[in-house]
Parts: sequence; structure tokens; C-alpha cells
Amino acid sequence: MNINTSWYKQFWPWFLILLPATAVVASIATLILAAQNADSLVVDDYYKQAMEINRDLSKIEHAQKIGLAANLSISNNKLYIEVSALKNKIKLAPVVTLFFNHPTYASRDFSVVLIQSEQKVQGDKLKAFYSSKADSKAINLLSHGAWYVRLLPLNKDWQLNGKIKNNKTRIQLFAD
Repeated sequence: MNINTSWYKQFWPWFLILLPATAVVASIATLILAAQNADSLVVDDYYKQAMEINRDLSKIEHAQKIGLAANLSISNNKLYIEVSALKNKIKLAPVVTLFFNHPTYASRDFSVVLIQSEQKVQGDKLKAFYSSKADSKAINLLSHGAWYVRLLPLNKDWQLNGKIKNNKTRIQLFAD
């Protein structure tokens, strides 16, 4: 190594500059990632959400009283639901809504409206059959990961819950 060589032509000054420069670049990248991927699980108005949970519990209790249960199936890019209830306890709604909630990404949540196609009485049970319009985008979303499912009529008197996991094409919805 020549002593008369300029500092910028030598290895060690550049090596010593590279170490803090790497830390600066890494911290800027971390800051950008944190800003773009904000935590959607934190809620500003937690009290209001807690009150909504209590309302949901009353809907679930009502569903238990009237013996509601449902089966959700996915076929041919459509959603099909068979809802059963105790006869003479309720008149099943002509339209219901399925809410799909992703456990970690609120931006992926969506809902689907289903229309009743048939209603019949079997023993002490009233059964209604619902179907959705064909929606390949929604069906494709459901095939990725786990989803929480809520079934509600338009008047929101009762609620059934379930969970889709591992690409199942048939799940049960319960009042729990």
C-alpha cells in the first residue's frame, strides 16, 4: 500500500463508511414498510365495538332459542345455504347476508347477499334454501386462508357463525 495514495482510493475508509450507511438504508426501509402496512387490528373506538359485541350476543341467543342452524356449501362459483329452524318459532327471511371477515386483514372483508329459492317443512323443522349469484372473485378469495363467517337476515334479528378453513367447500354455521 502506497502512503501517498488518496484516501478515497483505499479500502478501509469505504468499509468504515459502508457500515453506518447500511444501517441508515435498513432503517429507511423499515420505516417505509411500517407506514405502508399499518396494523388494522387496533381499533380507535374500542368501547363502541364492545357494545356491538354485546348486541351480537343477543342475536346469537335469539338464534339458539329458535333452533337455528345452517350449512354453507360452495359449488360452481356460487354460495348455497340451507337454514333450518324450529317450526312455528320464526318466519325465515327471503334475503340473508353472509359476511366474510379475514382474521388479520380488514381490507379483505366482504359480504354476499343470498336469496331464498325454496322453503319447506320437514317434521318439526322449517328449512329454507338460499343461493348467491355466481362470483368467482369471492370464491377465489375464500380459497386462500381462514375466514370467519356470519350469517344475518336483513332485519338482523339473529346471527349464525362459522369458520372456513383449509379450502373446505362445506361448513356448518352455529349459534355460538
